[in-house]
Amino acid sequence: LSSRWPVVTIWQAHRRTDPDRFVPVREAFAEQRGEHALVWREGWRPRVSPMAGPDACFMQALLAGRPLLAALEAAGPEFAFEPWLLQALRHGWLAAVQPCAALTDGDER
Repeated sequence: LSSRWPVVTIWQAHRRTDPDRFVPVREAFAEQRGEHALVWREGWRPRVSPMAGPDACFMQALLAGRPLLAALEAAGPEFAFEPWLLQALRHGWLAAVQPCAALTDGDER
């Protein structure tokens, strides 16, 4: 989820009970800071995690059905695939691995 609003900060504030829990929300609005969030479910529990821009670009490309190489290119050189893969395995984000039908036998991509 990519938003021009601080969606993760807002969600986190609503999950807490301390009296100053909305201070970060007000700061984010004052800075006009948008956020990227990864939203998933573990069992029936919703999970929300903030994402950096390159991670969000990578996930958006994968969710759009683009091949891994295209998703890596969309994320750019700042994206670190290995930490993402470890998190994906830990949290069960991977549904399937599919070969790319567009590749030919001689293509090394």
